[in-house]
Parts: sequence; structure tokens; C-alpha cells
Amino acid sequence: MSSSKLVVFLNISLQRFKDIAFSSLPTTSGYTPSQVGVTLIECLIAMVITVVGVLAVAMLIVKGIEMQKVAQDSTTAVNLAKAKVEELRIISPTAVNSPRASGGNLNSNSADHFDVPSSRFVRRWTVMNGEAVVADDVPVGTQKITVAVKANEVGVRLPDVSIEVLMQ
Repeated sequence: MSSSKLVVFLNISLQRFKDIAFSSLPTTSGYTPSQVGVTLIECLIAMVITVVGVLAVAMLIVKGIEMQKVAQDSTTAVNLAKAKVEELRIISPTAVNSPRASGGNLNSNSADHFDVPSSRFVRRWTVMNGEAVVADDVPVGTQKITVAVKANEVGVRLPDVSIEVLMQ
């Protein structure tokens, strides 16, 4: 086969390959310009869907941060209540003006039965002595101490935190 015949054969083979390979691709022939591509309305709808998705994720992040703050405040309140129980444990119940003297109120500040460990929280406690007659499940010779920690600032979201213990 001469070189000129080979070149003609290759050109014909290449043309057939192009016809076969590209015949399945869509063409724009027969379409008007408004039917080709993406319309402005389709772009706007896609943008709205994307914005709604991004806002949903952003709201989840904000809610997660709020819940983390509530968990942190709750943990702090429980630790403050435990610390107060330990403070009361080492104080003699018979000392003058003792914080372990019978009395106290969990809903209002009463003398010698509340303190403010930080500006965010207030601790209140009650002490109930076990008398000769067992009342309120307090055995004779013991004290039932209830320590409650409440929010002392507006905006602190804190569930009720209280600890009850029996001490001798």
C-alpha cells in the first residue's frame, strides 16, 4: 500500500470514528436559545435550597452552644453543692451561729444558711435534726442537710440542683 493510499485510508477511518463517537452526544440544533442551559429561575431555586440548608446547620450549631452552656452551669452547680456539703461536714453542729444549726430555707436567704460562692449562683441549705421521735426519715442523733444551688443572675438557665445527706 502506498503512502498516499494509507493517508486516505486513515482519514476515512478517522472520519468514521468521529461520526460514531460523537453521534450520541446531544446537539443544540432544533432548540431555541431559551431552552439551552440553566435558567435564572433554576439558579434562584438552587440558591434558596442551599441557603435553607446552611441556615439549618447554623441553627443547630447555635443550639449546641446553648446546650453546652446549660451543661456547664449544671456541672458547676453540682460541684458547688458538693463543696458546701463537705464544708458543713467539718463544722461542729453545736458551735455558736453554726451553719449546721437547725433551720434554713431553700427558697429564700435565711441567716447563716446561705452564701454566694460566685456572682452567678447562690447556695442555700436546710438542716433538720433527728429528734427523739423519728420524723421525715431523719434518724435520732443525725442531721438531714439539703443543699440547693440556684441561679443568681438573669439569663442563667439552670435546672433545680439539690443534694440531701445525713450527717452525725
